[in-house]
This record gives sequence, C-alpha cells and structure tokens, in this order.
Amino acid sequence: MSNLAALLPGSLSIENPEAAMKWGDLSDWHHAIGTGPFMLNDYVSSSSMTLVKNPNYYGHDERYPQNQIPYVDTLKFLIIPDLATAMAAVRHR
Repeated sequence: MSNLAALLPGSLSIENPEAAMKWGDLSDWHHAIGTGPFMLNDYVSSSSMTLVKNPNYYGHDERYPQNQIPYVDTLKFLIIPDLATAMAAVRHR
C-alpha cells in the first residue's frame, strides 16, 4: 500500500471496485480516486509531487460560506531524501 493511510497502525485500505476491475493494480498514481480538495497531478519518484485544486470539491470557507475552498490552485512538494540537501534548500530560500 503506497498511501498515507498505510502509515497508521491497523490501517484499512478502501478501494473502488469499479476502478479495481478497470485498472487492476491501483498502486499506480494515475488511477488515484478521491473526494478531497486536491487531486494528484504529477508524481516523480524521490523528486516531487504536484497537487491541483479539485474543481468539484464540496467544501466552503466556514467564515465566508460563499467562498469555495481551497483557495490555492496548485501545491508542489519537493521530496529531498538527503537531510543536508534539504537543509541547504531551506536556507537558500
């Protein structure tokens, strides 16, 4: 299992049966299914992960109910396994 839920003790994997029948192996990120505020747009192993805003997300801002969330359009996470390199990247900014 290659998701965040796998890190939790006693975690349970819930899979969409139609997706499992269509694609078989659901470990490929291209077949990710979810209802959260972001969708996985790109993943480069040991390098980066890019999430984009889900236009169909149902959430609204509690303070301003007329505003649909999330406010940000794109999130990019850099994966830097080497601690020294990660610290250098933080200091560079």
